[in-house]
Amino acid sequence: MNSRTVRIIGIIGILWNLVGVASYLAHVGMFGPEAAATPPGSPPMPIYITAAFAIAVFGGVLGSAGLAIFKSWAKPVLWLAFVTSVINWTWVFMYGVGASMPLGVSVIAISLGLAVVASRASLTKG
Repeated sequence: MNSRTVRIIGIIGILWNLVGVASYLAHVGMFGPEAAATPPGSPPMPIYITAAFAIAVFGGVLGSAGLAIFKSWAKPVLWLAFVTSVINWTWVFMYGVGASMPLGVSVIAISLGLAVVASRASLTKG
């Protein structure tokens, strides 16, 4: 995979994960209590799932930035973001509302894709 492609994927990953950061901040009430409201019929998200959500989105931004600048630390960070995305979305699939299924599958697939790109790219130490 050439360096230009890796850089473009990293930049797109940053933008994608910033949307996730905004979603997380809304979830925890940074945009007002109405944004943090639990959907009707859903239990409140446990703190450990909220923590997985935070690790997934902030790790995704950080790992994507590392990917864009070809740093080897991007690989473990993006794999951690993938694992925590799976943990978060598994809970959402089990206890959340059904309309979130396409988004969750997309988030997990993109997270996996970023981790795989980081694993296959020629990244430098540092």
